[in-house]
Amino acid sequence: ALFMTEALRSEMLSCRLPDGDGADEVKADDDDADGRILCKLQEVFTMLSGSLRPYVDPTSFWSILPDPWSNRRQQDSYQFLGYLWDRMEGALRRRDGAAGAQRARTDNLRQTLFGGVQMNSFTCTRCGACSQRADPFSELQLPFPTHFTPIVEVLVVFGAEDVQPPAGFERVNTNLNSGRKGVEHAYLCIRRAKNWPQDDGGLLPITT
Repeated sequence: ALFMTEALRSEMLSCRLPDGDGADEVKADDDDADGRILCKLQEVFTMLSGSLRPYVDPTSFWSILPDPWSNRRQQDSYQFLGYLWDRMEGALRRRDGAAGAQRARTDNLRQTLFGGVQMNSFTCTRCGACSQRADPFSELQLPFPTHFTPIVEVLVVFGAEDVQPPAGFERVNTNLNSGRKGVEHAYLCIRRAKNWPQDDGGLLPITT
């Protein structure tokens, strides 16, 4: 999902971390954890952008992430995005030697991509006077309906436009490779739980 956000993808790929010789290359010192994480993420984005392979192995990226991100368990995507933003800011501060301008730039991009303004109106029931207050936000807390059957497994199938999902799965009709030339269609497939016991303390669903 982060890769499919064009502005975020462009920002990640455009970051340049000069090495000790001042060369304009995507490199980072071994002691610079932020820089190494950003470099590995750029490698993944580059492979997703230009590789003709039907899959991309993100093992090298996951291997340098600290806990809790390295255990490959289900994680909140927005929290992971915040973690990546912090790492990108840290890497660029090391490069530029100043935090203020770079932080303002990344904060502005974050607000542009994922933020908005919530307008709150207050109307007096007696006189009818109305006042408004604008509250900027970078995330929305939305309640998920609980009456839908939980999704317990997700996979991607590759093939022609009419490729069928595996038995027991539903295909989401969005080609993940849309706009990429010379590659197969890629479709997200989901499997829903059957007769999911709401009070079961077992395996948690991926989403509701």
